[in-house]
Amino acid sequence: MEFGESNETAAIREAKEETGLDINTQDVSLQGVTNDFYQENNKHYITLHLSCHKYSGTPAVMEPEKCACWKWFDLDSLPENLMLSAQNFLKNHNLKEI
Repeated sequence: MEFGESNETAAIREAKEETGLDINTQDVSLQGVTNDFYQENNKHYITLHLSCHKYSGTPAVMEPEKCACWKWFDLDSLPENLMLSAQNFLKNHNLKEI
């Protein structure tokens, strides 16, 4: 987040910077918070998980040095190699209810 930025504004900005997608401020909502300990690099993050249901544009790799591709997955067929924060979120939340 940048100084003075709201959670929603940061999510919208990051989505645009990382995927090229445009998201409406009124469609962003906080779904949960996780406490994530990355043992391999001795890092601790508090992760805010936000959602939106509507967007415009087509996902594109805007930061190829950080991301190889974007893919959509069915909720019943998520990949095994999810980020720790996503794993922790899914332990306590049902995405089908969001």
